[in-house]
Amino acid sequence: MCSPRFLAFSFLFVSFLCFSLSAVARSQIYDLGELNTEQIRTFDRQKTVVPFPGGILEEHGPYLPSYTDDYAIAAMTQELARAIVSRSGWKVLLFPQIPLGHNGANAIGGKYVFPGTYTVRHSTLRAVYMDLAGQFGEQGFRWIFIVHDHGDPDHNRALDEASDFFTDTYGGVMVHLLGLKPISDCCGTSQRLLTPEQITENGILCTRRCQRNQPDDVPAPGPGAR
Repeated sequence: MCSPRFLAFSFLFVSFLCFSLSAVARSQIYDLGELNTEQIRTFDRQKTVVPFPGGILEEHGPYLPSYTDDYAIAAMTQELARAIVSRSGWKVLLFPQIPLGHNGANAIGGKYVFPGTYTVRHSTLRAVYMDLAGQFGEQGFRWIFIVHDHGDPDHNRALDEASDFFTDTYGGVMVHLLGLKPISDCCGTSQRLLTPEQITENGILCTRRCQRNQPDDVPAPGPGAR
């Protein structure tokens, strides 16, 4: 039978080993904005993933910040990066967040100009992602992931089209992750307008997500909140 001292030592050793391996993996995640030209040149283009964390400045009512989606996207991008570098030999080159989107939730109610929503045209959004992806393609990078969770169909179509451009032009892989799921499944857009129940549930989801990622920006719930 193992002594308590031996068990304690074993636990500490395993914990240290896991922490060390995790630290090594995290060291393979690089912030593009902090690197110089020579450092960027050293990346293995075939085993480096460039995530594009997207975003949108979009009204979320009187209680949530316009940056609600972007906080969630930033957290998802970090999780994705950790998953990538857990695979041997892979690195992540994180692109700065792009807070540009098309059609805010206010458009559902026919309110195309609304405080808190600041969006761009479909063609502009597509051009931005095509131009940025093209710069990486010309430099030899072959793996780009777009991290986004805004549900507007035209918004997602722009990102899909930009991804197809990169894949067709450079022979690499540019994946719009939300685009892997049918829009009608994730956003209820088979209907022209969402039902009041769907709008309420979406608001609750956004609130919980923002409370998790940016709790200081969410006011305390009032009486009757659930």
